[in-house]
Amino acid sequence: MSSETRPLLVHIVTVPEFFQSFFRGQLEFLDQQGFEVGLICSPDKKSNPFSEWPVHYYPVSIERKISPLADAVSIWKILRLFQSINPDIVHVHTSKAGLVGMVAAWIYGVRVRIFTIHGFRWVTKKGISRLLIKASNWLTCLLADRVFCVSKSNLELGVEQGICRIDQAQVLCRGSINGVDAETRFNPGIVADGLAVREKFGIPKNAFVFGFVGRIVKDKGIAELAKAWKKIRSDFPDAHLMMVGKAEAGDPVSGETLDCLKNDNRVHFTGYSENVAPYYSAMDAFVLPSYREGFPVTPLEASAMGLPVIASRIRGCIDAVVEGQTGFLVERGSSSELERAMRKLLKDRNAAKRMGEAGREFVLQHFKPKPIWKEISGEYKKLLMSGGF
Repeated sequence: MSSETRPLLVHIVTVPEFFQSFFRGQLEFLDQQGFEVGLICSPDKKSNPFSEWPVHYYPVSIERKISPLADAVSIWKILRLFQSINPDIVHVHTSKAGLVGMVAAWIYGVRVRIFTIHGFRWVTKKGISRLLIKASNWLTCLLADRVFCVSKSNLELGVEQGICRIDQAQVLCRGSINGVDAETRFNPGIVADGLAVREKFGIPKNAFVFGFVGRIVKDKGIAELAKAWKKIRSDFPDAHLMMVGKAEAGDPVSGETLDCLKNDNRVHFTGYSENVAPYYSAMDAFVLPSYREGFPVTPLEASAMGLPVIASRIRGCIDAVVEGQTGFLVERGSSSELERAMRKLLKDRNAAKRMGEAGREFVLQHFKPKPIWKEISGEYKKLLMSGGF
């Protein structure tokens, strides 16, 4: 594509952190492929959190919760912005930003409209909340020309539930949001800060460390992890648990569960970090007893760092873990199954190491970022040539 005809691609999400967490490298690649890239999301503390990226930043407030008046205002502001920038492609993400951005793109008549399903929040909801979120996802898909889904298992659920049509939806490569850079960023041969991290938190050099990385919320199965850990710690004096992330007010973990973990001298809370690779290097195994996922990136990062993974047997996680080869899958909500899997790794540490090695090969073979970037760029260009659907 020549510089005179660079099509404008606009991504829409609710908060800047989403781009910073999940679009590393992709936007630069798309710029090199001939796209002008714009980002719409709620304002950040910084005037431009993307100043070092080859993108245009358009701050528009988008509420994360259901708020009809605020949503109408957001749609109006996005429409006004579209009149100024005239995008060729609008690509929306997540339930809320997806609906607001897609409605605005449809009203404006954007040539190509794309929605990426990063998971289904309604899976763990009940009542009117579940119905509203499902309806939101259905409408966003209805107005889209193409629907991308981050995992095969969630795509199957979307089609089964009538959220999207099989002829409009697809998974790029083997799935995931952006792949994982296992060659540089998450390479245990390069990242060697594990001993320093252990020393910082007072973890013995020869301890066996289970680790969790992510939002510390109820939906991540923290209660089950705490219950399993309570039994593990009593039988294995050299076992430790590292919690990388921060507790959030939305979907909070009970105060009793948090206090139990925080008062344990073998549980180590690190807080939020943008650079999580050194923490993986301090772990011996990774756990994600989540209730719902789209395609969780943390099991892939952990596998890339040579760690065996224990995750819930749910959609998304079953795409990221090969049962018995790269880790174990356990029943969602079962602290007893989680405990048994943790015991297996503690009792056979050579097997744990072999699983970690297999996991790294799995990620290197199937989840390199560049093939995903190339496929998405190719889809953009095909849709532009055909004018959408």
